[in-house]
Amino acid sequence: MGDVRWRTLSLTAVLLALMSTPVDSSFGAMSIDLGTQFLKVGLVKPGVPMEIVLNKESQRKTPNVLSIRNGERLFGDAAQGLAVRYPASVYGHLLDLVAKHVDHPSVKVFHQRFPHLVMEKHINESSVVFPIGDTKYPVETLLAMILTNVREFTEAFAEMSIRDVVISVPAYFTQAERLVIEKAAEIAKLNLLQLLNDGTAAALNYGVFRRKEITEKPQRLLIYDMGAAKTIATLVEYKLAKAKSGKEPRVTVLGIGFDRTLGGLEMTLRLRDLLVTKFNEHYKTKKQITTSEKAMAKLFKEAERLKQVLSANMDHYAQVESVHEDIDMRVHVTREEFNKLIDDLMKRVVSPVDQALKIAELTLDQIDQVVLMGAGTRVPRVQEELQNFIGGKELGRFLNTDEAIALGALFQAAHLSKGFKVKPFGVEELMIFPVQVNFISKQKQENGEVIEKPITRQVFQLKSKYPTTKKTITFTSYTDDFSFDLNYSGLKHFNEQQITEFDTLVSHLNKVSISGVAKALEEKYKPEQTEFVGVKVAFQMDLSGILRIEKAEAVIQRKSQGVVECKLIDSITKTITGFFSSKTEEGEPTESDDKKEEDAVETKNATSTDATKEKSTIPEVSKVTLKIKQMYTTAHLMSKQDVAGAKKILEQFEKRERHARERAAAENELEGYAFEVSQLLEEEQYMKHSTEEERNKLTEQFIFFRWKLC
Repeated sequence: MGDVRWRTLSLTAVLLALMSTPVDSSFGAMSIDLGTQFLKVGLVKPGVPMEIVLNKESQRKTPNVLSIRNGERLFGDAAQGLAVRYPASVYGHLLDLVAKHVDHPSVKVFHQRFPHLVMEKHINESSVVFPIGDTKYPVETLLAMILTNVREFTEAFAEMSIRDVVISVPAYFTQAERLVIEKAAEIAKLNLLQLLNDGTAAALNYGVFRRKEITEKPQRLLIYDMGAAKTIATLVEYKLAKAKSGKEPRVTVLGIGFDRTLGGLEMTLRLRDLLVTKFNEHYKTKKQITTSEKAMAKLFKEAERLKQVLSANMDHYAQVESVHEDIDMRVHVTREEFNKLIDDLMKRVVSPVDQALKIAELTLDQIDQVVLMGAGTRVPRVQEELQNFIGGKELGRFLNTDEAIALGALFQAAHLSKGFKVKPFGVEELMIFPVQVNFISKQKQENGEVIEKPITRQVFQLKSKYPTTKKTITFTSYTDDFSFDLNYSGLKHFNEQQITEFDTLVSHLNKVSISGVAKALEEKYKPEQTEFVGVKVAFQMDLSGILRIEKAEAVIQRKSQGVVECKLIDSITKTITGFFSSKTEEGEPTESDDKKEEDAVETKNATSTDATKEKSTIPEVSKVTLKIKQMYTTAHLMSKQDVAGAKKILEQFEKRERHARERAAAENELEGYAFEVSQLLEEEQYMKHSTEEERNKLTEQFIFFRWKLC
């Protein structure tokens, strides 16, 4: 009853946060809590502001799996149902594999956990594929299939087309991992509004629910989320902040800590292995139970159930019918045995909290509340470890574990979608992956010698907030095509284990090539009349935590001539020329050109009447757009050809499945017609006007027809 009550209150609060009338009745938006084991979907549409979507089985959460067998696909609960009979045909936990090569630590862990799933190296060597039949399916394509299915059952539930979506992802996702999710959404025909971090989405849901309690005094909340495959601690702060329309509530992420491999799945696997040991102790078989994929799948399913039961009871009997060689297993398991299995895992429970506090530079005494999320936090030993760490503070459970992330992301989807107006609630994400630019500066000396000097410039600092404003770097020593590297910097806030698990994902971000410089200079640069300011490249960290290179321009300005007589115009001239002729060192980041240019133009326009009376010597500035090419050397990102290939695969499946549905519908209709006619043949009025031979002939035809349908 408690969960139902909080769910109702939460939905009520969110409904109040939304305007009662949508801007455009043709718009709808959705959110996807893309968990490792389960996914939840939120929907906002005209007339029904916010709700959790029911899938085809009328469930509020859906297993994040799919199966492909004999050319047929199943998703969610239907696919999960095949896991015991055909474990090698069911694919789940795909988030652990995105943007990773076959030798990546996460891929190796996946293979250890699911040895029955065959993986191969992708042709580009920076991703993995699953060989299924005669086709090799990249992870990104399988993920796109799942997202497509989510869109389809959401549209069926909404009874309208839905494209706008906010998808939640782990806060530790790197650039490459986020870009893969973005591409998968594109293949699934979704308009991705934002990738929102899991903890931030939950925090937003909490804040919207308690909007009236937020004041100018900061309130800090620590959200501890232990899911199936990961654990994340998110430290946030709520307060009223200045905005254009006055003051609005805002949630700011202060600290993040995580463990990529600590979660309920590892506990379940250890329980499964315990059941294997107990089975071998109690029963004798011809072949080892571990050699049977089906038997191991059955034990895994029972271990998951057993874990939940032992969280509430001190002991229980694990029972599996015909688990192996027609043996019905029944063994006794205690919570004490379970606790011993996970003893080493418990030493890692508080590490994410400690890391989040260190990044935020806060102590536990400065935290107002701690709230638990995720099925893993239901394990008593986990709660015990956390309680010992936080001392007298209460471990709260006032967030809906299953739906807080989906509802928080849904509020953001409504905010970003064109179809709805919501009461403003600011969100500031925390940058835990600082970014720097590395390039070679080429300085020509008076004697003609060119000296090359390696330069490093920080673009976005650790603990910066995003989305950011545009930052511009000016490269002044290049007069031809050139390239530079983007790298992560200052990762000392991650521990050794985290760096190992990131592997190549943080060794190099990408290489950026700029072309068209020489051509721009050839067309615009006149040594006697102009001067080359440099190549300006604008960067921005967007809402999704993805680094965008907004533009690259060659900037050439005309040299000033004559004497400026008007002081006002002289001021304007200094504004423009001073900006483009900045004395900052090469590659030093500056705020975007756009705002400064706008201010200069506004000043000029405001005094245009007076300015025309004087002789103006404002220099003309020419900007030539250059081509940008990015290459990710340590992670595979889908090219246009890859995306087209994935879309083709999905279209082929959809075509076959559509034909199968149409055939099944036609067969059902024909079967119904045949049954109706066979019934009519037995009615008296039809028997009077037909011979027995005619009726027998028709009956034989119906029997043959039914046989053909089967």
